[in-house]
Amino acid sequence: MRNKLSFDLQLSARKAAIAERIAAHKIARSKVSVFLMAMSAGVFMAIGFTFYLSVIADAPSSQALTHLVGGLCFTLGFILLAVCGTNLFTSSVMTVMAKSRGVISWRTWLINALLVACGNLAGIACFSLLIWFSGLVMSENAMWGVAVLHCAEGKMHHTFTESVSLGIMCNLMVCLALWMSYCGRSLCDKIVAMILPITLFVASGFEHCIANLFVIPFAIAIRHFAPLLYSYPL
Repeated sequence: MRNKLSFDLQLSARKAAIAERIAAHKIARSKVSVFLMAMSAGVFMAIGFTFYLSVIADAPSSQALTHLVGGLCFTLGFILLAVCGTNLFTSSVMTVMAKSRGVISWRTWLINALLVACGNLAGIACFSLLIWFSGLVMSENAMWGVAVLHCAEGKMHHTFTESVSLGIMCNLMVCLALWMSYCGRSLCDKIVAMILPITLFVASGFEHCIANLFVIPFAIAIRHFAPLLYSYPL
């Protein structure tokens, strides 16, 4: 007799097969395709962070509520990644599952990871230029730019050990969000499954290396080139 489940979810073996198939597909793309898809992922991450900064720039005094709402907003970037099938460095480490089955070599995996990281950086750089020339940094009486500086300042005070630990915990949440999204059969299922892990890492202050490629260089640019914010102690 067939066992009826309360929720129509993919089972563990099926999820593993999905993850391996997606990993093999991403690796099989041409280098140009991998780079362009990674650029798109960088743009999506920057969009998510922009949404987050726009919310916290003029947030109420309740820090807990601010972190929660900001985390929910940041989830947009990962939803775009999942829906569009782009390549983000932190989630691309899951392509190692294809290596575990002998589908790819370590050399192929490493080249792919480097291409994805470079593509993410290029996409973030392009979107950062758009944000800069849009004048958004001076919106809300320059509070948006101050929010960038404040966010970057908090990240620069971690020790090396703290940064590595926070980065590992962040990537754990990213991979869990991706893995949980494989449970769902519909787009709504996948989006709902991703929300809490991503919100948790943002609200808890875990460090996402690709997101930091957006906020830290952008804060440096604001610190040196935006006259109204020049005196902010970064």
